[in-house]
Amino acid sequence: MTEPRMTHDQARDLAAGYVLGALERSEEAAVRDHLATCVEPHPEFEAFGGVVPALDLVDLELVKPPAALGPRIMARNFEPGFYVEHFIKDMGIA
Repeated sequence: MTEPRMTHDQARDLAAGYVLGALERSEEAAVRDHLATCVEPHPEFEAFGGVVPALDLVDLELVKPPAALGPRIMARNFEPGFYVEHFIKDMGIA
C-alpha cells in the first residue's frame, strides 16, 4: 500500500528541518517528492535556505539543557520573565 502524498502545508511545516538536513530520511524524501510535483510556490524553502550559511553550524558547541527546563516549558509557564528566570539562568548564561 502506498503512503499518502505529503500536503503543501505538511511540506511547509518541515521546511526548516529540510534545509538544515535535520529530517528523518523518509520525511526528507517525502518533502523532496512533494517539491518536485507541487504547483504551489514554496518560498519558505528559499528563505530558510538563505539563512543556513549565516548560521555557521560547523563549529557549534551543543549544550545539554538542564533537566528542570523541559517540565517548566511543558507546564506552559510563559508569564513575563519566565525565560530570564528559568531558561537563561538554567543555561548559565546570566
